[in-house]
Amino acid sequence: MTTTTTNTTLSLSAIDQIGLTCTDLDAAQRFYCDVLGLTLADDVPGMARLFGCNGVNLILFKADSVAPASIVYFKVDGTPGAIAQNVERLKHAGVRIEKEPQCIAKGWHGHDVWLAFFRDPFGNLLALKSDVPVG
Repeated sequence: MTTTTTNTTLSLSAIDQIGLTCTDLDAAQRFYCDVLGLTLADDVPGMARLFGCNGVNLILFKADSVAPASIVYFKVDGTPGAIAQNVERLKHAGVRIEKEPQCIAKGWHGHDVWLAFFRDPFGNLLALKSDVPVG
């Protein structure tokens, strides 16, 4: 008996954008541009703002309330201590830190993996991730 299969695999190449919700587009712009250093990539007046992050857009949609979301992990330089320096900058900007930097994996693919978690002004959980080379 011969079976015929259909190739249903998608041909995805990269993540284009990640969507989050917010209740205030101006406050979102202040946080994502002024605090995190992303660039304003586009504006859909009254509906959304897009922030560029090294080729991936983070799009914040205006809503009456903030929906639970996945965690967005921002890559930090893999230099020892870089993640702690960035967390101190966030604290200085008044950002609520959920979890201080900690090494969650030692020697993973030749790196010590560090994570720190924080919230944007709307309660979205964000993270910094730093892969520090071992050696």
